[in-house]
Amino acid sequence: MAEPQRWTELLADSDDICRRFWSEAVSSGAGWPDQCADQWKTSIDEVTDALAGFAHQTGEEGPPPNEPASSLRVLGRGLAVRFSPLLGLDAFLQHLQLLRTCFLVPVADAGGYPPLVLSFFDLLTRAVVREWRRHESAGLQRRLREANHFILLEKRRYFSIFNQMCEPALILDQRLRIVDANPAFERFAAIRREELLGKSCREVLGEPGKVCTTIERFFAARASFANIETQMVINEEFRDVVLAGSFLGEVAAGQSATLVILQDVSGKKEFERRLLESERKYRSLIENVPNVIWQGDEHGTITYISPNVSNLVGYTGEEVQLAGRLGWLGRIYQEDIDQVINHFARIFTTGHNIDVCYRFQRKDGTWIWLQDRTGIPYHKDGRLLVDGVLSDVTRLKLVEEELEQHHLRLAEIIDRRTEELRTANERLTLEVEERAKTEESLRQLAVQLQASNVELEQFARVASHDLKEPLMLIAAFADRLVRKYAASIDADGQRYLGRITACCDRMQQLIGDLLQLSRISMAPLTVQEIDLGTLVAEVVRDLRDRGSDQAVIRVHTLHNLEGDRTQFWQLFQNLLANALKYRDKTRTPDIVVKSRTLADNLCEISVEDNGIGFDERHLERIFQPFERLHAGEGYEGTGIGLATCRKIVLRHHGEITARSVPGRGSTFIVRLPLRQTGISVCGEEHEKL
Repeated sequence: MAEPQRWTELLADSDDICRRFWSEAVSSGAGWPDQCADQWKTSIDEVTDALAGFAHQTGEEGPPPNEPASSLRVLGRGLAVRFSPLLGLDAFLQHLQLLRTCFLVPVADAGGYPPLVLSFFDLLTRAVVREWRRHESAGLQRRLREANHFILLEKRRYFSIFNQMCEPALILDQRLRIVDANPAFERFAAIRREELLGKSCREVLGEPGKVCTTIERFFAARASFANIETQMVINEEFRDVVLAGSFLGEVAAGQSATLVILQDVSGKKEFERRLLESERKYRSLIENVPNVIWQGDEHGTITYISPNVSNLVGYTGEEVQLAGRLGWLGRIYQEDIDQVINHFARIFTTGHNIDVCYRFQRKDGTWIWLQDRTGIPYHKDGRLLVDGVLSDVTRLKLVEEELEQHHLRLAEIIDRRTEELRTANERLTLEVEERAKTEESLRQLAVQLQASNVELEQFARVASHDLKEPLMLIAAFADRLVRKYAASIDADGQRYLGRITACCDRMQQLIGDLLQLSRISMAPLTVQEIDLGTLVAEVVRDLRDRGSDQAVIRVHTLHNLEGDRTQFWQLFQNLLANALKYRDKTRTPDIVVKSRTLADNLCEISVEDNGIGFDERHLERIFQPFERLHAGEGYEGTGIGLATCRKIVLRHHGEITARSVPGRGSTFIVRLPLRQTGISVCGEEHEKL
């Protein structure tokens, strides 16, 4: 086989080489991956052609070259590109050695030159390794660029996510110093980021429960952590916080870091505490109320019953739940079972609540009355449930039975009483008719009495007026006797004439006072706003003009009233004149007039003096006409002045009274309305509103 064409003929059957290569691969245990079958078929064809070309260029006896030719480098590059994604370099070289063996066998059998085949495969192997390394290096460079680009993108994404996180977050280094803090942490801790950087996490998070020690342990293990609970003091307030973190790896040359995320659960913790407290109170309430709380489902299963059921029926809650619905029904009085079953069946069919009473046998054998009330059914966890309340109403039932008996007895009593009342009503009807007749008679008498009073007042006025003329004649003729015949009349006659004159004067005063009293009752009232202070001052001036200037009269600030000014003048003129008349001759008269307002639209006026006073036993007498308590003590008067005051006060819907101590003075008290609502402006009295 010295001629090159002999190599071409020798290697013409590549299919035989493929079969031999497959057989060698299987027998050697190297295997032939199914995904490489087509690639190896193509590669064997290329190697066959390259080997033929190599033999043609070198010659059978020529020395093997030290470096692969350009054609081998191209073949090596093609093999490296084709198989590097599918096999490792060692696996490929192992298969390439098997292929070399497959080419050596036919060459040796045909008397060929094996060193040329060995040289070819050595050069091919060297070309493949070189191109394979170059191809891998290019791939690594490409992947490194891709990795750097990915890291850059990840850093950008990290900073974007870190700064936009709603949860407070920190970056810590190996010594647990703060490397970075997001804006959420600045807001949470109320500390600026610049003040946080470089600080130890112990200064910020504190060391309750060795939290930082736990973070340090996870950092050393390069592991993530979650659900670490702690408390932080923020603005002098304890905040409950849950920590979670993740190891970030090396973030700089020789510098590792970990991410710590905080979740403020203060509100949740407070809610849980309140919920637990509420549940504790609710459970305490359920367990301590005298009633029994229970819960059941539509199948009759008792899912819950409060522990105080033992106080009610003698059975514990566990016994009741184990016995179930049938056990409970078995203790109900036979006559009540049907109504109880019907009522409870209606709960879940109609969706309404129930209220049923039945007799129940306790564990000790005694019978009690139970009242069972339920709420409206509701769905929970896929079940239809209802809540109920059991109450012991035995005493109430006994009371109801007693009341029923009382009702029967009461019905009998009512029947008897009804008959008695009917008889009494008949008698009362007769009495009412008689009383109506009597009231009508009294009304007629009142009308007659009122007419009589009017007639009497008119008679007093007419009589007083008619008495004046003869009295004036008597006084005139007595005066003439004294002036003309004084010398002819002896001493006794002179004395008699003096007494006649004095009696005439007194009679004239009495008639004048009587006329004044009658005018008060008959004259119309003119209601107006009265400045009481001004009116009393005028009365005082009038009294001083009459010779009372030695008395001390002190008038305090007085309130304004509504009333008839003329009659108010008479009222205060009589009160002050009365105080001056009945004075103690051993001391200067001292009179004080003052007023104050009371409730119910009233004004109280008091006239206080230091006179002789009177015994309060005679209080009612002093306001009667012609009554004179001190008639024989040298105090003149007709006894009509205070009666006139009382008449004026009564016409103005007021009242008058007095307080006194004999020898120490008197105080007359007048109470009058500030506003007159029962007197018309024309003086006619009308009914009060």
